[in-house]
Amino acid sequence: MYSHGVQGELLDKLEQSKNSTIQAILKELRKFNALREEEVEFAIISARKSLDYIIRSSSTLADIKAGTKPLDGLIDELLKVKFLPSVIHKHCKIIKEFGNIAAHGITADFSDVESSELTDIEVSICSYSLNAVVSWYATKVLQKVLDIFPFKIIAGKEITEEQIVEAIEIDNNVYSEGFRGIYQVCMEWYHKNPDIYRFIIDQNINKVVGYINAMPIEDETLRPLNQVV
Repeated sequence: MYSHGVQGELLDKLEQSKNSTIQAILKELRKFNALREEEVEFAIISARKSLDYIIRSSSTLADIKAGTKPLDGLIDELLKVKFLPSVIHKHCKIIKEFGNIAAHGITADFSDVESSELTDIEVSICSYSLNAVVSWYATKVLQKVLDIFPFKIIAGKEITEEQIVEAIEIDNNVYSEGFRGIYQVCMEWYHKNPDIYRFIIDQNINKVVGYINAMPIEDETLRPLNQVV
């Protein structure tokens, strides 16, 4: 049933959201599907990465501070607070275990296993467990993740040229002509000092919805501006 990787209907559910975490999960699931036949180890590593995103976003909902805690511990904590169903907990452990073998050649009891020993059988097992975990996440968790808070703040070199264009669109909708950003000038400022910008991104639509432009200026430049004010 799951020999073809993660089911398309599950990917479609995730694809409807532009939330950055959901998109990161989706990216790894697609990599798993693309690599499962030819690159067994890399496919299983992608399965584990997608699980890591799923567990860490679930931890936020369960009031567990994920931070840099290891994945295995977070899986157990989610079970302990009854956020993670026991069957899904087992599926998570399977993915995590095979992921560790693929990435490091280490099992849960720290015995060595060659990653080259992984075959399409292990990929099929991971696929089955991954479908179970993603189905649970898409059905029981996804909407709660999206409801938490849709916005994130980015700054400096995280900002793209396209996002600067979106900020200028905000200017065009809000300010009179003399106070609107000019693309060439904004880009010149950005390349000179990217830290002048702080952008608010709506993760559901992946679009700039607000920004701050704070530039350091010298005293001789500031004085005439103060006189005008």
